[in-house]
Amino acid sequence: MSAQLQPVAQVPPPQEQTEHGGRFKKTYDPRRHIFTREECSDGFWAAIESVAMLLCESLELPGAEYSRGYIQNWLQGDVIPEKSAQKIFGAADRILKAGQAEVAQ
Repeated sequence: MSAQLQPVAQVPPPQEQTEHGGRFKKTYDPRRHIFTREECSDGFWAAIESVAMLLCESLELPGAEYSRGYIQNWLQGDVIPEKSAQKIFGAADRILKAGQAEVAQ
């Protein structure tokens, strides 16, 4: 199965909002937060990379072999817990289904 990647819609910039009758400019938008290594555990990064690897494999895109190496490095011999694995597969499935819905329209 091959698929063309479609551009992802960009998150709009924060808008001015009214709170308690006053106006302020929203300066922090959690959707735009960039996680740093200090903020996240190795398991967090392994889970994110696992989703990327599943997507690469499913869409027959290059990069899965690199993802596999990163995952092994972050896990350092540990295994992904069952609950995390379920979340990983769920996230990859939702992303793939969202892409199929876009193509169908």
